[in-house]
Amino acid sequence: MTLKAKLSPEDLAMLWQANADGSLGARDALAEHYESFARYLAKRAKAKAPAHQDLDDLISYAHHALLDALSKYRPDMGFKFETYATRRIAGGIADELRRQDPLTRNARQRVKQLSVVQEHFWETRGRSATLAELADELGCTIEQVDGLQVQQQTMTADISEYDDIADRVDEVSDLEGLEADLRRLLATTIARLPELERSFIALHYGERLSLAELGRRASVTDVRCGQIRKRAILAIAS
Repeated sequence: MTLKAKLSPEDLAMLWQANADGSLGARDALAEHYESFARYLAKRAKAKAPAHQDLDDLISYAHHALLDALSKYRPDMGFKFETYATRRIAGGIADELRRQDPLTRNARQRVKQLSVVQEHFWETRGRSATLAELADELGCTIEQVDGLQVQQQTMTADISEYDDIADRVDEVSDLEGLEADLRRLLATTIARLPELERSFIALHYGERLSLAELGRRASVTDVRCGQIRKRAILAIAS
């Protein structure tokens, strides 16, 4: 997942300053820029949400949380907006899911106990437990177990189950930073090449000219073009 490459770092800095000054236009522009980021978090949350939960609803929750994050974040906080917004958006989604959750905290705890017992039966006996066995383990009636199983199918996730979203987004952000560093290093290295090799690299890899086209433009043979390209690549790799 990557953000839309619409705004330069300079543009973003100006928008963040205007956003801090209360500009609604700046906030809208930032919201558009980071919308794909919010959608990414909503899709990640879908894997943790109940099966009946609609993705469009999760995206809507993420969008509202994004706007809230934009209104409260300041660049001088000392960390990236993505890091800040991840927690705000994940938390916003979880809060909305909780509001839809019909179970009390005690009921959720009972459902979790049921899940533990069910898993234990699979691990130790290689089969599902019967209603009678579950009732015996939980100290309740078969009718109560049946009710717990119905609740189990509709129970939403805890906010703690969304924590891995932040870790994954941080990993993506780190990789994007590494990629940017490598691009800058490559550009610097190419700029130090002799003019002939630098031109061949730019035309061959930048403008996608074939060796034959390069040869005709430089009035040299294809073999000579290949030699120049090889020399340039070796210089970059050294």
